[in-house]
Amino acid sequence: MLSRLSIQGLAIIDRLEMEWGSGFNVITGETGAGKSILIKGLSLLLGAKASPDTVRQGCNEAILSGGFWVPAIHPAVAALEALGIPRETEDGHVSILFRREISSKGRSQFWINDTSVSSHGLKQVAVTLVDIFGQHENQRLLQTSTHLSYLDRFLPDKNLRVEVGAAFSQCSALLGEIREITESWGERAKEKDYLEFRLRALQELEPSKEDYEKTIVQAKSADSREKVLSLLENLTQVLDGTDNDSVSRRLAEATKTLMQLTLTWSEVSAEFSENTARLAREVEELSYQVGRWSAEWEDLNEGSEESQGRLFKYQEQFRKLGIRDIDALLAAYEELQTKLNHLGNGEERLTEKLQELGKASANLIKLGEKLSTVRKVAADVVENKVALELSELAMPQARLSVVFHPVHKEIAEISTTLETESEKLWRTCQGRLSRVEEAGLERGEFLLSSNQGEPHLPLAKVASGGEVSRIMLSLKKALVADADTCVLVFDEIDTGISGRVADVVGRKLRELSESFQVICISHLPQVAVYADSHYLVRKGLSGGRTESEIIALSEEESAKEIARLVSGAEVSATSLAHAKSLKQTARSGRGAGPKGSKLKGKAKAAKILGSKKKRGGASRNALSQ
Repeated sequence: MLSRLSIQGLAIIDRLEMEWGSGFNVITGETGAGKSILIKGLSLLLGAKASPDTVRQGCNEAILSGGFWVPAIHPAVAALEALGIPRETEDGHVSILFRREISSKGRSQFWINDTSVSSHGLKQVAVTLVDIFGQHENQRLLQTSTHLSYLDRFLPDKNLRVEVGAAFSQCSALLGEIREITESWGERAKEKDYLEFRLRALQELEPSKEDYEKTIVQAKSADSREKVLSLLENLTQVLDGTDNDSVSRRLAEATKTLMQLTLTWSEVSAEFSENTARLAREVEELSYQVGRWSAEWEDLNEGSEESQGRLFKYQEQFRKLGIRDIDALLAAYEELQTKLNHLGNGEERLTEKLQELGKASANLIKLGEKLSTVRKVAADVVENKVALELSELAMPQARLSVVFHPVHKEIAEISTTLETESEKLWRTCQGRLSRVEEAGLERGEFLLSSNQGEPHLPLAKVASGGEVSRIMLSLKKALVADADTCVLVFDEIDTGISGRVADVVGRKLRELSESFQVICISHLPQVAVYADSHYLVRKGLSGGRTESEIIALSEEESAKEIARLVSGAEVSATSLAHAKSLKQTARSGRGAGPKGSKLKGKAKAAKILGSKKKRGGASRNALSQ
C-alpha cells in the first residue's frame, strides 16, 4: 500500500504531507479545488514526464516522496533486488521509499530507498506497485486503436505480444536495409567508378610504410649526390678534357718538348723529362680514379630521379585525400578496398538480406498466428467477465463483443530488377509483411449491444458517457483480478453516472479495495459513502494568494461533506441525516472491512513509514496557487 505522499514546490502546491489509509480512500471537493494535482504528484513520483511548468513559480525545485509497504514476495521486491537496491524486511514485509527532485530547468533525479536510480530503473519498480486510471481514459476507450491493447492485458502470456513486436522490428530493419541497397543502386555505381579511379592510383603507387621511409631518405640525399657528380665531372674535364686546356694534354706536350730539349741542349737534364712523364702518369691515374668515382656516383644517382618522382606521387595522394602521413594513406587505401568490395557485392548482399527477411518474416507470421489463437481465448474471457460486471453495474442486458479485422496493407516495391529466385523470395516476403503489424495479424475492436436484441455497434456510436465509465470499470475490475499491483488510483471514474448506478460503482470500487488499496477522486455521494478514509480538498484566500488545503475527515465531517454533495452548498438537517443514512447503509452492506491476502500486514505500514493515524488522517495541508 501507499502509506504517505509528500509534495513540495509542485505547480500549485507549496508543501503537502499526506498520509493514506488502507482500503478505499475517497477524495472529494469542488471543481477546481486541486484534487487532481495529488494524482499528478503521484504520477510524477513514479516516473511520469515533467512539463516545463511543473515546478512552482518562485521555487528552485519540486521534491516528491512516497512510502510503500509490500509483502516480501511481491514483484517489486524482486525488481529492487535486480537493481541492487538495499531493503529492509520486517514481519515478512518490505518498505520502499521513492523520491524525485525536479529542477526549475526540467532536470530530474530519482532515488529508491536513498539509492540513486535512473528513470527507467524507477519505472521498473513503480509499474509493479501502482495502476493509475486517468481522467481521460474513458475517451481513449472510444478510440478503436486502443482496444487491442486493452484486450492484450488479458493474455495469459504477455511476453508473446512482446515477441511479436520484436520480430516485427527485426523485419522492418531488414526491409529498410534492402531498400537502402536497391534505392541507392545507381548512386552506388557512380560511387564505384570514382572509388575504382582513386584505388587505381594507389595500386600503381603500391604504398607501404617501408617504401615511403626509403623514398624520403633517397630524395633527401639526391641534392648532395648531384653536387658530387658535378664536381667530379668538372675534375674530369680539367684532367682529361678534349679541349687544349686539359692537364693531361698539356703534360704530354711538355714531356715531348723536354725530351727534344735534352737532345739539343745539354743543360736540360733528362731528369726533368722523367719527372714530367711521371706527372703525366699520375694525372692519368687520377683521371682513371675520378672516372671510377663518377661511375659509382652515377650508379647511386640513377634512383634519385625515380625517388623524387615517387615522393611527388606520395605527396600528391596526401593532397587528394586530405591527409598528412603514410599511416593515414594506408588506412585510406584499405578503406577504399573495403568500400569497393562492399559495393561490388551488392547483389550478393541483396540476396543475403532477402534470405534473412524470408526467415524473419516466416517467424513473425508464426508468432502472429500463435498470438491470434491466444487472443481469441482472451476475447472470450473479456466478453464473459465484462458481461458479468456490467450486469452488476445496472446494464444486465449489455454485451461487449470483441471482433478482429485482418491486417492488410501495401508494401511498396523495391526499386531494382531482381533475378528470378530473388524475385520469388521478395514476393513471398512482401505477401507476409502486407498482413502483419507490430501488434500482430489483426486489429481488435470492442462492439456493444446495450439491450437484448440490439445489434453490436462501435462504442463511439452507441455508448453514453455513463456507459463508457461502467465498461471501463468492468474492464479494469476484470483486469486486476489476479494482478500483483498494490494500489489502484481512479481519477473521476464516475463521470456521466448518477443515482443507483453511482451506488453500484461505489460498491464495486469498495469491492476492489478488499484486495487492493484504492484511491479515488469523486464528485458523487454514492461513491464517497463507501470510503474507509475520506479526504476533502478545498481552496480559499490567504495572504492575497489562492490556497487549497486537503484534510482527513472524521466520521462527522465526512457525513457533512456527503450531505453537501447531496444537497449542494447548504447542508440541512435533512441532508445530513440522509448522508448518515447512506453511510450506514453502505457500511452494513460491505461487511466488517478490508480483508484479503493482499492487505495482510498493512496495519503495520503506518508504523514503519511514520504514520500515527489508523485511518490515514492527513492533517490540514495547504496547496497554494
